[in-house]
Amino acid sequence: MSNAMKSLKDTGNAALSDNKAVISIDGSGCINIEVIKSATDDDLVVSFINSTNSKCLSLQKVIDAQTYSIKLRGNSVTF
Repeated sequence: MSNAMKSLKDTGNAALSDNKAVISIDGSGCINIEVIKSATDDDLVVSFINSTNSKCLSLQKVIDAQTYSIKLRGNSVTF
């Protein structure tokens, strides 16, 4: 995933910070991908940015935002 994010950043299609990536299409913000950290849990959260860009809206349609957040670390995560 880190290689994919780097590629998106290198092509100008993502802005990355420590725990967040904002995915853009045609220069318009489309999707937020964020790791929310607490003392006991880490959760991956995907959310949509309001957009009128047709490509962005098409991408948002294929992502089931109801399946997020995803636990990355915490009491309910087992390996």
